[in-house]
This record gives sequence, structure tokens and C-alpha cells, in this order.
Amino acid sequence: MNKAASHLDRQSGARDVFKPGRNTVANELYFHERYMKNITYLSAETRLPDVSGREASTMNRKLRHFALLLLLTPSAAAFNPEPLRLAITDLAATYPTQYTRAAEFLHRLDTITNDTDFEALQREALLANPLLDFDRMLVIRRRLGGKARTAMSGELGVGTLNAHSNDSLRRTGWDNEISILSNLRGPTRLDTLYKPDGGKIVTDLELDSDAGHLMFSSIGAQGNWRVFEMTTDGKPPKQLTPDDGADVGHFDSCYLPDGRIIFASTAVYQGLPCEAGGRIMVCLYLLDPATGKIRQLTFEQDSDWCPTVLPDG
Repeated sequence: MNKAASHLDRQSGARDVFKPGRNTVANELYFHERYMKNITYLSAETRLPDVSGREASTMNRKLRHFALLLLLTPSAAAFNPEPLRLAITDLAATYPTQYTRAAEFLHRLDTITNDTDFEALQREALLANPLLDFDRMLVIRRRLGGKARTAMSGELGVGTLNAHSNDSLRRTGWDNEISILSNLRGPTRLDTLYKPDGGKIVTDLELDSDAGHLMFSSIGAQGNWRVFEMTTDGKPPKQLTPDDGADVGHFDSCYLPDGRIIFASTAVYQGLPCEAGGRIMVCLYLLDPATGKIRQLTFEQDSDWCPTVLPDG
């Protein structure tokens, strides 16, 4: 039986050795004192079947991924008080008359000896930020099953590449909903506001300035993207953008101060140049919900999306 060690640290990277026959692979992760003060190293050991060549390389990669997952697991890492200390100090200096518990927070921080107490203080001190003067958040909840820790890009319901639009996402087969996360400073509560039927995707949340209405992107009757609006008290949504055919999608909308909206659309029938036109591009359009009139705003060969109103309107 052979033993191979894989060491990961911030200088040497990884070093793996496999020999013919059955191997025992020990993986030791060394932590810099500045970041993980209470851990000298973390060791994980597993028995592997015969590995050589490409199989060994694949196993090395899987082992390193497992090691990184351990690094990202909260229970595997001791707390580091310094970033929280800096945050509390900065909040006290920025809001001297509003952030009044800084001295108390810093005293408690100096006496904490375990992760549980640290996490509780971190939550309390950071949520005391005067700018966070609310206790409810509008969120999209997407259940990914066993992929929750490994999903990326399209599996999360976001663009498959920074040059791709919503059109690159699958439109059904999702377990997702719009929810309200509340009681942020205590035992949090999550309540469903809207769940689409047929496993349709829901994304691009946009809350109106009065917090009474919201827009989102989902799939309409023609099987393509449409923009919908609903009230925050849970009344059924209504479709805002027109049904322009199964080959045209509208999504990614934004409220304007005068009640009109801007949204992205594939109605320009343009393809991404660097992919030989294989990915559909979008331009921005202006819609007046009161009249139904639409006007194209941008004319480009690449996509325009994420319309955003500046603070001055």
C-alpha cells in the first residue's frame, strides 16, 4: 500500500503522488495564522482504487475540489474577528449619532471564544447599520436539490456567459418562486408571494419606488420570455409586454419615474458576432403601459441589458 500526500497552501499549490496499486491519499490543508487562527491544519484521508495517468490527474482534481469545499464550509473554519472590528469602527465613525452601540459590540468581540457567539454578534452588529432600516426583503428562492453547492451560471438561473442573455436559459423545469424574507434580526421567516405554474422560470425582480408593485421576467403563453407585474400584497400578476410571437422574448425590465418601463427584447433578431450569430442579442425598448406604445431605444450589434435609473431620475 502506498501513501500520497497532497498539500495545499497559498505558496506551494498542490502536490500529488500516485503509484500503481491501492493508494491512501491524505490531504492536509495548512491555514495561515492571520486568517484561520484556531486551525493549524486540516487533514482528510480517503482510500482510492488503483489510479494512474489520466485517472490520477482526475482524482487529484477531485481531491482538491473537496479540499476547497471544506475551506468554504463555515464549520471547518475558525472565526477571524479583525474584519468585524474594522466594520464596527467604520460604522461608528460614519454614523456617530445613529450607530450608538459600537463600544458594546467591540467589548463583546474581545471576549468571544467560539464561532456561535461570533456569528450572533456579527449578525447583530452589521444589521445595526443605520442604512438597513428595513426588516423585509424581496427575494427569488430557487431550489436546486443536490446541486445547491455546485451549480453555476445557467444552473442557477443566470446567464450562461457574460455575453449571453436570458434567452440562453431553459424556460421550464424550475422549482422557484418569489418570496418575502422577513424578521431579519431574529429567526428569519420566508413566505411565498408568487410561484409560477408548470415549473416556469422567474427572474429579474424589479421593485417599484413605492414598494407596492414589482415586475419580473417569466414565460408567457407563447412559450417565450415576457415581463409581468404584480402587487406586493400577492394579487395575481398581469403581463405587461405583448405577445409578439414565439420567437421574440421580452425581459429584464426597469421602472421609470413617470410610470413607463424599459425592457430588453430579442425583437431585433441579431446574433452574437463572436459566436457566428449563434446566440440571440437584445436591445432596449421603452413601453408606456397606459397606451401600450413601444419604441426602440438602442441599436447595436451587441446586447444592451440591465436598464437602471440613476438617483436623479
